[in-house]
Amino acid sequence: EAPAPWRLPPAYRAMLAQLLVNAATGDEGALAARRAWDAFVFALRYHRRQYRASGEPYVTHPLEVASMLAKAEADLPSIMTGLLHDTVEDTGATLELVTERFGPEVSALVDGVTKLSRLELAREMQPGVQPALQASPA
Repeated sequence: EAPAPWRLPPAYRAMLAQLLVNAATGDEGALAARRAWDAFVFALRYHRRQYRASGEPYVTHPLEVASMLAKAEADLPSIMTGLLHDTVEDTGATLELVTERFGPEVSALVDGVTKLSRLELAREMQPGVQPALQASPA
């Protein structure tokens, strides 16, 4: 069973509420908010036993990613991908299940993010290669 959303730290509850409001302001309205909610619940269930080093539920990470995408006015499939991006890579969820639940567009985006993550990890494991997100020495 997934942890209840109200067990999220208060700042993340507010983040989730704002994410749903942002999703609902698009052309699809309440349907978009419902789809974003479903993606959040899916992520919550699959990350239910995972925690960050801080002790917070792991689902706070995909929620942060999706919130950044929503604030940047990304489309709904991108926001949903933010919520789902680690489920295939880090849990028992499969790409087929993501396709079944959220459709081929979201599934293709999740697959792409997963492949990018694997490429970055492989690159970082090469001797003498600096991670892409670190600033290069001037």
